[in-house]
Amino acid sequence: MSIDKKMVGRCYRFLVKELREDVPLSSPAYYVSRLANHLGITGHAETIAINLLNTAKQEMLTHGKAPIGIAAAAMYIASITVNDPRTQREIAEVVGITEVTIRNRYKDLVKNLDILINV
Repeated sequence: MSIDKKMVGRCYRFLVKELREDVPLSSPAYYVSRLANHLGITGHAETIAINLLNTAKQEMLTHGKAPIGIAAAAMYIASITVNDPRTQREIAEVVGITEVTIRNRYKDLVKNLDILINV
């Protein structure tokens, strides 16, 4: 039997609400090293992505956003920065999200953190 991902999310939120538990969200930085390993990206890019995420957190750009999407966008930016670019499609396939999610988080980060990307 296959269960829809949306249904699992609904049930999870229902349980959290009913049990009155405060469950902390995982940090986007948690996903960076896993992403870097799966994509074969250098440690320098990983450091850049983590620094981007820390700055984004300070600027409150991560609130209400899925941590994996923000981590994927940061890794996309970092891969371009170290001249070892990966496509949004490659990253999306590794993390199991859409390219549109990466593109939207990418635009948020670039715009709000004044990042200049030469593609």
